[in-house]
Amino acid sequence: MPHRETICQSIDGASSPYSSIFMTRGNYRGEDKAPGSPQHIEKFVSGLLTDFNLVVTGIAALPYELKRVDTDEIIKNVDQLSSGEAQLVTIGLDILTIASIWEVNGQTHRIILIDEPDAHIHPDLQVRFADFLFQIAEHFELQVVVATHSTSLLAAVGQFGGEKASVIARTQNIKLRILAQFRKSYLHALGDMY
Repeated sequence: MPHRETICQSIDGASSPYSSIFMTRGNYRGEDKAPGSPQHIEKFVSGLLTDFNLVVTGIAALPYELKRVDTDEIIKNVDQLSSGEAQLVTIGLDILTIASIWEVNGQTHRIILIDEPDAHIHPDLQVRFADFLFQIAEHFELQVVVATHSTSLLAAVGQFGGEKASVIARTQNIKLRILAQFRKSYLHALGDMY
């Protein structure tokens, strides 16, 4: 799993790529708009992993605390998470960190490419991930491109993205073509799959 080392370093307190954004903005919770707001980060990750609460602490060594909702267990090691949970929390934090840094820096062209995020993720978590992507894309004004073979993820993209989402397929002879934007008729058909 590609991100297990990253989350282990973060949970164990070593320096992480997440520290820079949290250190740049600190634990500011005022009324004025601040890039990378802790409340937004907490909300987005909690929506992605509904069995957990993430609290931004602003502490340099470990800028957040991840806690199981049902037991109040604080996650201190990646081995306490399933492979899907570990993948979602790391990719979610990666995306939020990048988007927040772009917002802090005033980046105007914001495109995120994600290659097969569905590996090791249960289909219901893929649905939550698609919802997360559309919330993040709207909030941070991102364009997100996802490569996947997962029909569950594609259906969820159609469900949450609607006409804002498109499917691009590669045919046998390597030609790319845009199949179609998701339209209401497709959404109805996709809804029957759940």
